[in-house]
Formats: sequence, C-alpha cells, structure tokens
Amino acid sequence: MNNIINFSFGTLEKYNAILTKDNDTLYFADGQIFKGDKAYSQKVMKVTSLPTTPSQGIIYVLDDYSAKIYTGTDYVDLAVGTVSVIGETTENDGKVITQAALKAYITEKLKGVEGSEAIQAKIDAAKDAAIKTATETASEDATKKVNEAKAKVLAEKKAAEEAAKAAAEAPAEEATEAPAEEAPAAEAAAE
Repeated sequence: MNNIINFSFGTLEKYNAILTKDNDTLYFADGQIFKGDKAYSQKVMKVTSLPTTPSQGIIYVLDDYSAKIYTGTDYVDLAVGTVSVIGETTENDGKVITQAALKAYITEKLKGVEGSEAIQAKIDAAKDAAIKTATETASEDATKKVNEAKAKVLAEKKAAEEAAKAAAEAPAEEATEAPAEEAPAAEAAAE
C-alpha cells in the first residue's frame, strides 16, 4: 500500500470495464465513488422524474415512492409506487393505494347511500305501516264478525219470538176447541 491516492473520472461503463481495479484509486463514475472495487457513494437518489442518462446501479426513488434501478439497459422496478387518488383509469393499477386515498374513494362512492339511522327510520316506518294495516284489517274482520254474530242473535231472537207468539196463539185455539170436546165428557159426568 502506498501513500499516494490516485483519482479517476469517467462513466460507470468505463469503470466496469476495468478488469483489475487499483485499491489506491478513487474512481468517480456517473455520480458514484469507488475505492478500488468497493462502492463508497450513495446508492439511492430521490428524484422527481427518472433521469434520461441514468447511472447504473443507482436506485432512483420517485415522488410516488416507487423505486427503480438502472441495469445499464433499462429500469427495473424495485418497489411499486403509491397512489394518493384512486382514478377510474388503469394507469395506476400496479401501484399501492394509500389509506387516505381509499377513504376518500369509498366516501365518494357512498355519497347518497343512506346511513344506518336513515335505514332504521325506514324500517320503523314500514313496521308502523304494517302494524296499522294489520290493526285495520283485524278491526274490520272483528267488526264484520260482531255484526254477523249480532245479526244471527237478532235472527234467533226474532225466530224465538215468532215461535213464542205462535205457541201462545196455538193453546188459545186448543182451549176453545177443548171445551167442545169436553162437553160430552162433562155431560157424561153429570149423568
């Protein structure tokens, strides 16, 4: 090990092309720092959009908290992003929704849907209407049966009165006829 530190600047591609890296050299390659073959730089960068000329091996974290790493040819997802507003399109289907987004979405979708108090009020009104209808029907049925029973009793009373009247008139006729029949018996008794 010598006391001299060398510096090398270039792209990550050039750094990766070095077969034997010098342990006494600091390599500055596309925003990364290496001492020999060991990385000493930040491997994560917070960005608002993915760079058009990214550095290989750097993890880029976007505003939606998705994380991507550049492989040298393409970005690869490391973590999906979050969605703070749930939309009707499919563009964010691969992302995770936040609790606030879910709450806002459900609240919006439930607008106009009645709460438990309104539903209970409708149940109570339907129950009251059913009780009223049942009470009215039962009252009408009871009134009809009472009137039928009353009519029957009155008809029986009238029939009984007519039978009593007929019975009362019948003995009177028998009584007027009976003395005529009894006359010979009375004459016989007198003899």
